[in-house]
Amino acid sequence: MAAGEATFKSNVLVREEKGFAGIPFKRIMLGFMVGALAYMFTRFVAGNLSVFLGVGAAVLAIVMTAPGGGIVLWQRLLYRLRGRLIMAQIQSPASTLASLGKFLELHTDALVFSGEDLFKLPEDDKAELVDWSEWQTFTEVSEAIRGEGVQIVEGPQALRLPAGEKTGATP
Repeated sequence: MAAGEATFKSNVLVREEKGFAGIPFKRIMLGFMVGALAYMFTRFVAGNLSVFLGVGAAVLAIVMTAPGGGIVLWQRLLYRLRGRLIMAQIQSPASTLASLGKFLELHTDALVFSGEDLFKLPEDDKAELVDWSEWQTFTEVSEAIRGEGVQIVEGPQALRLPAGEKTGATP
């Protein structure tokens, strides 16, 4: 290992509570809630079969909320479907998937990236100039009330006070 280099044991960004079998407790609780609701609503229609529907809904809720790359499974599947519908409009415009994509108003512009547009600098005449000397930073509420915050200035020349006035002096 080189000087100034560090290795990390994991890349955990969010600390989650312990659950069961590697599944966080909040996902297990969501599964129980979804299963109970599915059981209650299907009990009127399916009778005793609703127990299996409730358990199936609970397992499905736990599986569909599994994160992968920071995105839950149901959302990844939705993105994949959206991408397929947009690609169908480009590859085979006469297909059923392409017509469904057009019906859902999924535009093919979402797949076109221009490096010039993505990384260009704002033009000088259109760039908005910010006067940082108008900004003040306060660390406490009392400073804001007195108006004694830290102010950004352009340089030492901007700190010149009118003749006869001293810094830090209050009348």
